[in-house]
Amino acid sequence: MPNRDPLDHPLVMFKPSRIHGIGGFAWVDLRKGQRIIEYIGPKIPKAKGLAELERDNAYIFSLNDEYDIDGSVAWNPARFLNHSCAPNCEAAIVC
Repeated sequence: MPNRDPLDHPLVMFKPSRIHGIGGFAWVDLRKGQRIIEYIGPKIPKAKGLAELERDNAYIFSLNDEYDIDGSVAWNPARFLNHSCAPNCEAAIVC
């Protein structure tokens, strides 16, 4: 079985962005409420997440009051989704 590029995704393509380095762009039209991509990485205690942010790790995602997700891992293409002041999607925490 050939190795899969971690940036391969059926709904989102990752390519250079005018906003910040690499960005995510829809391959197809997305319907309202559709789940697009999962933000993945190790679950870490909030204190470690804060320390990582101080080390300029921009891929820390707040999970709850106790934990963050360190999304800086190569197998997390969602880390390349850019922030927007006028977003067209939102994060949802699913347990």
